[in-house]
Amino acid sequence: MRANEFQNICTLIKEGRDEMVNHPQTHEDGRVLGCDNGNLLVKTEEGRDKEWKFEECYEIHQSRDDFRFG
Repeated sequence: MRANEFQNICTLIKEGRDEMVNHPQTHEDGRVLGCDNGNLLVKTEEGRDKEWKFEECYEIHQSRDDFRFG
């Protein structure tokens, strides 16, 4: 993703919105919990906390009801 998309996701989660990203190298999706120094702090479908570089991720557009995990 581009830097402006990263900033937008960080703003949205601070407002309490749920945002999802995909990390193609690991074939994982994650719900964004926070942002830190150009990284996305995520919780994966398996419940693992991970930190991914925003440049390696893609935003997933889906509704809250489509989330497969909390």
